[in-house]
Amino acid sequence: MKNILLVIATSALLVSCTCSPPSKAAKEICTGTKKSYTIQGRTYHPQDHYDYEEDGIASWYGPGFHQRPTSCGSIYDMHSYTAAHKTLPIPSVVEVTNLENGKNIKLVVNDRGPFVDDRIIDLSKKAAQELGTFNKGLVRVRVRAIPDESHALANYLKRYGRYGIDPSGRKWDDIYFQEISGKTPQEEVMAEDPEVMKAVMRSDAKHQPTIHQTVMRSNRPQPKVQQLTFTRDDEIIFEELLDTASPKRNKVAAKVRATSPSKGGHFIQVGSFVQKGNAERLKRQLQRHGTSTIVRDKASGNMYTIKLGPYANRQIAKQKLSNVTNEGHYGARLIIN
Repeated sequence: MKNILLVIATSALLVSCTCSPPSKAAKEICTGTKKSYTIQGRTYHPQDHYDYEEDGIASWYGPGFHQRPTSCGSIYDMHSYTAAHKTLPIPSVVEVTNLENGKNIKLVVNDRGPFVDDRIIDLSKKAAQELGTFNKGLVRVRVRAIPDESHALANYLKRYGRYGIDPSGRKWDDIYFQEISGKTPQEEVMAEDPEVMKAVMRSDAKHQPTIHQTVMRSNRPQPKVQQLTFTRDDEIIFEELLDTASPKRNKVAAKVRATSPSKGGHFIQVGSFVQKGNAERLKRQLQRHGTSTIVRDKASGNMYTIKLGPYANRQIAKQKLSNVTNEGHYGARLIIN
């Protein structure tokens, strides 16, 4: 009887050992991805900038990289909720918002890239489909790092060693949604959108359960993307009113508007940024195409918008737009004052 009990106890111990993660957790994870590196003559410096937030162009990558190793050694799956970034920590969690339709989703950064033009993030094929960027290829987005969840995911993956590879084969985005977020992308939507929950819970013949493909959405208000068509006089007035909306300033602005004739023209709106420094860098790059102006717009969340012009006629403006687009500024468009 004792021998039987001993065999049972030993078997139970062996079973429990095979299911547990490695006992020695790594001090750091994916240390190789934290070093500076050079691609096509340009050097990038990864850093722990968890306060990162930037607007720019997103692309996506799929079949050509599917099932190939990522920067940290895990296998890329184009059907996962992941993304590649040039400098953000690996791993980290970001919220990506499509500025054209307002959709957003949380993704796990597990790779480096993109290294084409000034694109700021490379989405997995699945993420591009969810955000509505798949058919367009290149879309203007906002990328925001999520500090708490980024740290939590990195700390969880450390238990699996320096490469964070789960013995059971779970991908990083699966681990994030199961262990950190606690919800799948679909459950996240249902928790935040009462109408989706109602549609799922209906069970009578008149209202069959229905759920449409969608993405996670944040509770915070989404920025409104507006097309700015200010004249130069409008811009001067607008800048004067930014800091203090006093009656005195309003009278001054009204007087200027009444006495200064507006001059129409053809302009190119190139892009919008949350950080003024990014807008100023782009402005310097665009100087060879003509006069460039930075306009700050409170209505769209105090974003700094850059426009080129004015140009004498539409034909010249269209040629300049073609030049700007060929340089990688795919969100640029013509506006007329």
